Amino acid sequence: MKRSVFHVALGLAAFIAAHAVQATQSVFPASDAGGTAFPSNTVTRGAGQQLVFFGRYVITSPTSPNESGLGLKIAYDANKITNVAIDPVVTMTKCMVFTPNVLVNGATSQVLFGWADTSQRTGGAVGWPATSDAISGSVTASCINPQGIVTTTGGFGLPLTLFRFTATIAAGFTSGSTPIDITSPSASSAGGSSSFTNTTLTVNGAVAPPISFVSASTRKTHGAAGDFDIPIDPAGSMTAGTTITVEPRQIGAGFKIVFLFNTAPTSATVMTSSGSGAATFAGNEATVTLTGVSDATRVQVDLSLVNGLVGVGGTAIVGFLLGDTNGSRGTTGSDVSIVKSKSGLVTDATNFKSDLNASGGVSGSDVSIVKSRSGLALP
Repeated sequence: MKRSVFHVALGLAAFIAAHAVQATQSVFPASDAGGTAFPSNTVTRGAGQQLVFFGRYVITSPTSPNESGLGLKIAYDANKITNVAIDPVVTMTKCMVFTPNVLVNGATSQVLFGWADTSQRTGGAVGWPATSDAISGSVTASCINPQGIVTTTGGFGLPLTLFRFTATIAAGFTSGSTPIDITSPSASSAGGSSSFTNTTLTVNGAVAPPISFVSASTRKTHGAAGDFDIPIDPAGSMTAGTTITVEPRQIGAGFKIVFLFNTAPTSATVMTSSGSGAATFAGNEATVTLTGVSDATRVQVDLSLVNGLVGVGGTAIVGFLLGDTNGSRGTTGSDVSIVKSKSGLVTDATNFKSDLNASGGVSGSDVSIVKSRSGLALP
């Protein structure tokens, strides 16, 4: 049933339009939603690593005709590329008559799509997706919807990202290469036929280097005194009243949460329970600069897909409570006494927790800070 809708709708799209020139369509694999091309359309991934690319739609000749239909096929070898999925969040669905359908059949596996522009517009114009969905009088232009067509409103500028393709490299694919071919069983332009330029992303197999999470810490730069870290207890919890590592220094412009691995990380996905952060990489460390975090809160930072590997990552749970130098989960008179006792000292490994403003020395300013926070507690 779906196959018949796919072909009938594309035929309808070609039939309804008139008087347009021949056009050439294409969808090329990009490394991001903005359309950055892969060098030489080639990537190398180790067994177990994730593969992601974005399908970027272009019209190459002429530059902006009215396109009325496109059938799309992504062919791949499921013996080497597994767990294929099309992300519905970023899949463009304007007049989509055949939603992404993954058909796994070994070396001849494929994903099928289908779009057709059967829109009602001023003057009867058609076009997928070059012509916008305008409003004519009291009638809102839209996709004619005879058989449950998935629709969205609004026109799209070109080029545009149609979908995100995700997959995992099969365990046995450690050498050689395999193609992911993007082709079109059927493409049509308004009033005439349309050609399609096929594209290929070549995936080279490799042995993924082993990598595992070792530990995490919070890091703050204390002026000329340099960086000082607080190790994060792996037993820390987001549950109120339970064990957690306390970070007593001012949040300021942000905190560095440092994840240490046994070998060099080069990429990772970051998630935070509050605030936001992005990862940078140096040596065996992945550093997340955490911003937008409120005082007296528990925060969880998760790294996943480290080096593209499914299941590889780390978790850091930290309690932020300004002035809690002894880690009791409450800022009290004891903390005031501790900071007072360090006042006048240059920051070093023995007193850096009392340098609350990270100036490079413990001073009256730090004493004032801890006094102003006295009585606060971490949930």
